[in-house]
Amino acid sequence: MPKHQAIDELEDAHFRRWLAIFRHTVTELCPERTAALFVARSERVAEAFRMNIAMHRGEILTFRPPLTREEYP
Repeated sequence: MPKHQAIDELEDAHFRRWLAIFRHTVTELCPERTAALFVARSERVAEAFRMNIAMHRGEILTFRPPLTREEYP
């Protein structure tokens, strides 16, 4: 987490992009049910990271909407 907190430019768009790449990769490499588990876990991790980063930055977390999904190009 400290490495991510140190990146001032890190925003939701970066998390959406990483998740899109990750979803694409696991759906290509894993059976459907396994990929679904990996995707769900990755989305929980991304949400935890963005919440921790927001708290570290002193942002207000009330009513923070979850990440929207970005499609893989």
